[in-house]
Amino acid sequence: MCQVNGETFSPKLEPQIIHGKACVKCEKDSVIVVGTNGTFCKDCFEVYFSHKFRASMGRNPLVRHHDKVALAYSGGNNSSALLNLIKKGLDPATVKKLKFTPGLIFVDERILYPSDDYEKVKEIEEIMRNTGFPYHIVKLEEVGAMCIYTLYIGIVYLIVNHICFNVNVMFKKEIPFLNHVIFIIDQVFSTEDTDEKMTNAEKLEKLFNSITTLTSKQETLYRLRCYLLSRKAKELGYDHVFMGETSTRLAINILSNFSLGRGVHLPQDTGFSDGLRFEGVGVKLLRPMREMSMKEIAVYNALNKVPTVFLPNLATSQSVTSSVQNLTENFILGLVAGFPSTEMTVFRTSNKLHGKNDEKKSRGCCRLCFGAIDTECGTAQATALRHTLFSEAIN
Repeated sequence: MCQVNGETFSPKLEPQIIHGKACVKCEKDSVIVVGTNGTFCKDCFEVYFSHKFRASMGRNPLVRHHDKVALAYSGGNNSSALLNLIKKGLDPATVKKLKFTPGLIFVDERILYPSDDYEKVKEIEEIMRNTGFPYHIVKLEEVGAMCIYTLYIGIVYLIVNHICFNVNVMFKKEIPFLNHVIFIIDQVFSTEDTDEKMTNAEKLEKLFNSITTLTSKQETLYRLRCYLLSRKAKELGYDHVFMGETSTRLAINILSNFSLGRGVHLPQDTGFSDGLRFEGVGVKLLRPMREMSMKEIAVYNALNKVPTVFLPNLATSQSVTSSVQNLTENFILGLVAGFPSTEMTVFRTSNKLHGKNDEKKSRGCCRLCFGAIDTECGTAQATALRHTLFSEAIN
């Protein structure tokens, strides 16, 4: 929304048909318009797209020769485009052939969704098999067999007790709402229900049934998925995990993280590497597609006829206002339609943010996201945590 001489107007979102434009590289007739980078013909666009992928890895030389790299494949546009780039990069006829050894990991999350998508999962498995790379199908409920589930229950209980104690002391009285939260956690995570007789699937279902908001469910699912990929890749002998997150997705995550009070973790959540987040328990998560936009991914897949498979997720068929993540996504995509450089502006701004190197060692780490603990603040400091606690106390 802009203002000129006191009058407010909105940008026109109708697609513009461009005639007589030439490719910015070879000056042939162009067929592709990519944001603010100009117009390209098909051949030049593929060179431009591949160069962005290789340049991103070249600026962050974390993958060494003969390393084993696992691609987090989901069948969607992003991971499918990344898989196609890796296949082309390993072709013997390719100039500057990629030197690492790839593999595929697919996380099956059907336990969280009521619909049966067995045929789609089989289609994804067929795509992975046709690549000739080693592939692995991991069920999301396997995270229940790892220590993260037990630690999650314990940390949630301790954090809520800690918050209740601090707020009660701060305001010199007991806050009924916070004490009620402790009661709910006692009921949900009682020792009777968390015994060894529960299967991993039952543990996961109980965990997500205890979460009441879609915002928290999406955040929890993302953290568990990242942990599972990192931990499983290490068990399978891989050195890194490639994620398919693009600049559009990262721009959405940046604003969502700020809204959720996770601003201190932006370097880990949106950087090329997640740093030392899973040090000791898993491998690093890398984002080689972070320089590419969602539109570029879609155009590349269409030109190369890359097969993709859609699987439902927690946000499928949900309203825009159902979660912070959905609302932020709608906001960013709406701006990008009128102002294509918006996502890169947000994305580039986050690159300038850096955390302290010794922050995790000095404060410890969260047992859910494995990020640095940022809740140690005095009552006199103006922090997001204090404001959140104050809002909970007065409501």
